[in-house]
Amino acid sequence: MRIETVNEVPVQTVMGAGQLTVEFRKVGVLMEVTPTIESLRPGVASLNVSRLEVSSVSSLITTRNVDRPVFVKSAAQQTKITLAAGETFVFGGLKTRRTDHVEERVPILGAIPWLGLLFSSQQDIERNLDVLFFITPISSPRGEFPGAYDFKNNCALGLDAGLLESGKK
Repeated sequence: MRIETVNEVPVQTVMGAGQLTVEFRKVGVLMEVTPTIESLRPGVASLNVSRLEVSSVSSLITTRNVDRPVFVKSAAQQTKITLAAGETFVFGGLKTRRTDHVEERVPILGAIPWLGLLFSSQQDIERNLDVLFFITPISSPRGEFPGAYDFKNNCALGLDAGLLESGKK
């Protein structure tokens, strides 16, 4: 199962003939998790995190009048988590801090030297982002794990109707 919390960042490349191409690159948190039901321990699941990648754009470099993002990427080794049905594992600590400089001005009046200061404003906006993943295995009435669970509608996803009906009785 692949879990992604990403944005797509455009990357511009100037080809030899001056032709500009744009590719999109995923930036954020990518995690691959493989759930396994422990056959010797009913109601227990193991989660094998085989890939964890965190990336972000650190700055922009301008070459040939084209802004190109500089990417920072880190990856973690494989890990295994064992949880009983209903237990929750919280994976976090992925923090991003960004400061944006915003400048606004009234058209024409804001461009007048000295007088334009009365018709313009500047501010720095600091944005903090914390990414948290909550992983909770849910057991079905037969002791099996149903897979994905829709917490908003309070139902398991991917189960056949017979299994859902037996859980209601």
